Amino acid sequence: MSELTTSEVPASVDESAERLRIAVARIQRALRLSRPDHDLTPSQLEVVIVLARRGPRRMADLAEDVGINPTMLSRVAAKLEESGLAERRVDDNDARVALLGPTRAAEELVESIRSERRDLLRAALEQLDPEERRRIDDALDALDGLVQRLRGGLE
Repeated sequence: MSELTTSEVPASVDESAERLRIAVARIQRALRLSRPDHDLTPSQLEVVIVLARRGPRRMADLAEDVGINPTMLSRVAAKLEESGLAERRVDDNDARVALLGPTRAAEELVESIRSERRDLLRAALEQLDPEERRRIDDALDALDGLVQRLRGGLE
């Protein structure tokens, strides 16, 4: 019977979770650092991305979407309004409710960042050998399934 090589030994779930967390964080950081000229904090950028993706949001919903407290969101929203990336408006269904929405400039910024990051990933993937690319492609379906489980909660 042949012994397993180190690369064939199945990792524990804890090891896999930690390696995946680190890999995702490193990829996110590398992509974030690829566009340092937009002068937005990570929280501000996250709010702009959520607004561009989902449209106008109630402040409470937006705070939950982004995972920051309402006080911090108020400060972030004010900065985004000053910079022309967000605008407040009254909810058509309830005049007591304020919505924060993206401006055209925010939508263009998010599309620009998305395009640049996609191009960076494409260039990096093109540098891999065919076997490495195949392994990444094979992992993408599993990663999509993992995202669905995370969105559904840890049951």
